[in-house]
This record gives sequence, structure tokens and C-alpha cells, in this order.
Amino acid sequence: MKQKFSTIRYQLVLIFLIITVLLSSVVVFVSIHNLGAISQKEAASRTLIKSEQINTQINMLLGKAENIFEWSLSENVFQFLTAEGDRHLEALELIRNISMYRNSSLLDDSIRNVYLIDPDGLSYDEHKGVYTLSRYEKSLIVFETVQKEPNRILYIPGAECHEPDDFLVLGRPVYMYATQSIIGYVAVEFRKDVFEEYLLSEQETDSFFWIENENGLPAFGSMPFPGKSFSSISYGSESGYSIIRINGKKGILTRQTVPYTGWTLNGLFLMDAIPPDVLNAGILILTTALLGVVVSAVAYQHITKRLTQPIYRMKESMLRVAGGDLNAQIEYPSQGEFRVLEVQYNRMLERIRNLIEQNREDQKALQKAEFAALQAQIAPHFLYNTLDTIIWLVAVNENEKAMEMIEKLSVFFKTGLSKGMEWVSVETEIQHVQSYLYLQQSRYNDMLAYEIDVPESLYGYDMLKMTLQPIVENAIYHGIKNTDDGGIIRIRGYRTEQYLIFEIRDTGAGMEKAEAEKLNVQMRENLQSFEDKENGFGLYNVNRRIRLYYGDSCGLSIISSKDEGTTVLIRMLCMSRHEHESEEEAYVQHPAG
Repeated sequence: MKQKFSTIRYQLVLIFLIITVLLSSVVVFVSIHNLGAISQKEAASRTLIKSEQINTQINMLLGKAENIFEWSLSENVFQFLTAEGDRHLEALELIRNISMYRNSSLLDDSIRNVYLIDPDGLSYDEHKGVYTLSRYEKSLIVFETVQKEPNRILYIPGAECHEPDDFLVLGRPVYMYATQSIIGYVAVEFRKDVFEEYLLSEQETDSFFWIENENGLPAFGSMPFPGKSFSSISYGSESGYSIIRINGKKGILTRQTVPYTGWTLNGLFLMDAIPPDVLNAGILILTTALLGVVVSAVAYQHITKRLTQPIYRMKESMLRVAGGDLNAQIEYPSQGEFRVLEVQYNRMLERIRNLIEQNREDQKALQKAEFAALQAQIAPHFLYNTLDTIIWLVAVNENEKAMEMIEKLSVFFKTGLSKGMEWVSVETEIQHVQSYLYLQQSRYNDMLAYEIDVPESLYGYDMLKMTLQPIVENAIYHGIKNTDDGGIIRIRGYRTEQYLIFEIRDTGAGMEKAEAEKLNVQMRENLQSFEDKENGFGLYNVNRRIRLYYGDSCGLSIISSKDEGTTVLIRMLCMSRHEHESEEEAYVQHPAG
């Protein structure tokens, strides 16, 4: 029974059922979530509408204050503020004006008083008439408050001016027409309880409205759960509301700015954990999803039975291949979609056989490249010329110079041979090319100069030996020797995230850009054979070895212009000794094709 349930047919059925259950769960979750979101948006919309209604009422109230501000621009107000003497006649005219506003319903009892204040000391009060400002403490406080912050509605506690009730004031300065200098202030006093009435009129058992002052403290209305802080879950700036938790309950919080103030109007709607309509819809969706899973299970049984028959036949063929029989092809491919799979499987076996054969050829090419590299290390013409130079130095009694050249020649061959190892440290490779350059410089005297800039931080990494010297040799014989004044070779090394980069620049004759690009294409596509010596052993052989060991992302590239020198960029993977030894071991066991 255990073996039966481990077959591919039953595994497919199980996978299909899992996928179906997961998809059904996602559909159920998304549907319920969307229903909850719709319910949430409806609650938020109701709260926003109520908040806007409250704000509209406050705006209408402040609009009545605007009527007074327009009145303050009248000739009567101007005459009162600029007249001299007791201003009795002017005050009577003001009283008639305010009474007219009251009778025409432009003002109501929500505006408790109107002030017209002359900064020089004489003021008008709707209830007290004309009086000296210093005699009435409330008017003095109103004047000082409006003078500090005009055009804002301000809260004044009644205790500050010995009044029984708190009140609110909104004021503006009155300007002289000609000079635009301030000649007085007009202020409107509001009842505090009128704001409370606006907020309480929209309040219900599950919704609350309150106003916070500019310091974020409750000023009007009923804030639920006083002393408790909100915990924000998410915020929808486009919708204008936040989802919060307070005292273990979920709610929708709206916030709006109250005009002419630094206040914020808050609306809070507390929601049930799961609304009943959302719960009923969720149960219906879940029942439908379970029924779909049962129907799908029956259908999967029939589908998988037809699918698995060709798979079993391919399984037998693959077991033969695993045993080493690469000729275990499927002789009579089935019909339908599996025919394509079986035909491609047969082609894959044929390609594997071809790749193995190609790998053998690549191994031969690699061995040939390595052999050529070893031969190039002991280039007879270089050795002859160097020894000839040493003999000449001895003949002219330059024994110390001759000894130094012999020492550098010894270092050159010692580091070049490197006990037959293919990998050397960056430090060893730099010593090798430095010895070579020293010997060449001794031969050519003032014709050749060189600079090496490789930080010691790279010395601990390993690289293929004989990588830099062939490129330097090319730079000397194909670049600098073709100029009249000689030149300079600069070697620079650095590391990127995963590569070791070496730049070898010379100030030699250079080449045409088209020729340099042609060489780049040939090296990228490995078009140059190892027997072709026209362009020297260096470029093509080094590039081939690097790509064989490091992959096609590495290798050489050339930048050159006629009479402006040549730059060869060498890119290799940045590897330590134990890393390349592991790579080399894997390469020997499974050579790349």
C-alpha cells in the first residue's frame, strides 16, 4: 500500500488536490477580505459624511462671522474708529447696524457678542455700548488675543477674565483705506457650547466626534476611552481614514482640519470583529469551495491515469541510461504531447554522446595549449639575447649588472616553471613578469620603461601561471619595438566583486580600431587555431586557457588606436588556492565540453 501511494499517479493527484485547496483558500480569503474591505469602506464613508456635515455647520457659523467682517469695512465703523470726542452718535449707528443683522438672521444666538476695539482706548461692545477699554477686563483680553493671532478662532477660558463660561473669539484688523495702517480690530465672540452641539448631534452608540486643539489635546466633544492611545494598523491616505485599535477594539478614524483654526475634527466609528453580512457570505463561499475540491479530486483520478502510462516507459529508459547505456533510446514514441517529450529525450541522448566526444577534443586542445605555454617559457631567442647581453656586460667589467641579470633570469625561469603547477599566486606571477621586464629593459636600455601597480591585497589569490608575461611580450615586440622613441608598459591589477582584473597598457604603435575589434571577435568565438602564429602565441593561447578554466565570462579584450598604444584587459574569477583546487578536481572528474 505504501508503494502504491508513492507512485507518480497518486503524487500528481495529491499535488493537484493541494493546489486546488490552496487556490480555493486564496479565493475564500480574498473574497472575505474584499467583503470586509467593502464593509469597512462603507463605515468609513458614513463617518466621513458625518464629519463633513459637522465641518459644514462650523463653516456656516464662521460664514456668519464673515458678515461682521464685511460690516467692519463700512463707513459707520470707519467713522467710529476715527472720530474724536464721546462718539455717541457713531455708537448709536453701530447699535442699529448690529440689530439689523440680528433681525435679518445674518446673526443668531451662536454669536454671543461683537466687539469693535480702538487701540487708543475707546471700544464698542454689542451689549455694553461704548466704553474705555481698560475698564472692561474681558474686552482687554479679547483685544490682546486678537492682536496676537488675527484671522484665527481662539479659545479663551472664562476664568482668565472672570466670566462664568468659556468662549471663542475670531478677529481681524481694520485698515485705513489710504495708508493701509491698522486703526482698530473687529472681533466676534462664539458660544463654546454651540461647537459641542454640532459634535453631539452626529454622535451614536458606535460613533464619536471630537475636536483637538493645535497641541493635539481634546477641546470639544466626547472622546471615547479617554486616556487611551490609538494603535494604527494601516492608513489609506487616498480614502482619508485610518484603521486603528483602541482598548482592544477595531475602529475607523477620520481627521479633518477646521478652518480658521489649528484644530482637528476627529470622527471614530467602532466596528464589530466580523460583521454579520460578511460572516454569512464567508460561509457560503467556503461551502462552494469545499464542493469544488471534491469534484476536482474525482476528475484528477481519471486525468492522471492517462498521463502516467508514457511516463513509466520513459522511466525504464532513464534507468538504463543511469546504468551507463547511452543507447537506451525510446524506439516507438507515443502520440500526443508526450511524443514531443520522447523525441526530445532521444535527441538529448544523442547530444550527450556528441558532447562527450567534443569534451575529449577539448581536452586534447587544452593539453596542446599547456605544452605550447611550457615551450614559450624557454623561448630560445629570448634566452640567447639575454645571455649575449650578460656576456657583453662581463666584457666591459659591468660584473654587478651581469650578476643582477643572471639573478633575474634565474627568478624568471624558476617562477615560470613553478614545479610544473598550473596555478601560482598573484605575487609569484608578478615576480615572474617583473623579472622578464627587467631583463628586457636591460637589453633595450632607454627604449623600454615599465610600471607595475598591483596592491598586496591581491597577492593571496591564485591565477593561471604564464598569463601576464605573454601579453607583455606581445606589447614589446608588436608595440614598443615598432616606435622610434620606445615606450612604457604599465601593469595594473585590481579586484571587483567576483573578478580579478589586470590591465596591460603600452605606448607603442597600436593598431586600427577595426583590427582590434576583429581580434576581440576572434578571441570571443575561439576562431584562431593554436598553430596560427601570425599574431603571436600570447593573445589567443592565454585567452583560450582562461576561458577553459574560468568559463566564457572571462578572457581577454583589447582596446587600441593607431599610434596611441594598446590596452589588454585580462579578467579571471577571483579564487583562493583551495577554491581553484576544488574546481580543478571537479574539472578532472567531469571535464567541460
